Amino acid sequence: MSTKLLIVDDDEYICRILGRYLRRGGHQVRTVTDGINMWDILKTYSPDIIIMDLMLPGTDGITLTRELKEKYPAIGIIMLTAKNDMIDTSLGLDAGADDYITKPFDYRILLSRVNSLLRRISYNV
Repeated sequence: MSTKLLIVDDDEYICRILGRYLRRGGHQVRTVTDGINMWDILKTYSPDIIIMDLMLPGTDGITLTRELKEKYPAIGIIMLTAKNDMIDTSLGLDAGADDYITKPFDYRILLSRVNSLLRRISYNV
């Protein structure tokens, strides 16, 4: 049974490339480019993990992560962002992200972190 991932990133190229790579890793993947579309897709799609960018049009990734953890506490969240400052990392993790990865990143490491988080999520269920 494959797991469901949702990528929330305003860069359509990142969404496309990352989606392709994660699908090859055996996951179902959907992508959206902002928070409004994220909330819309969550009405019909229940991801195990959301890969969240910080810098999004409209509502930022920190705020979305905080809101997601209140409404869907079981969903794992991995921040994937160009913001590599320690304060941003701390804010992301404190908002509820389970992991924080900065761009540029290695796809293999991201896939490994996704799989690691999936193991933790399934262990806690």
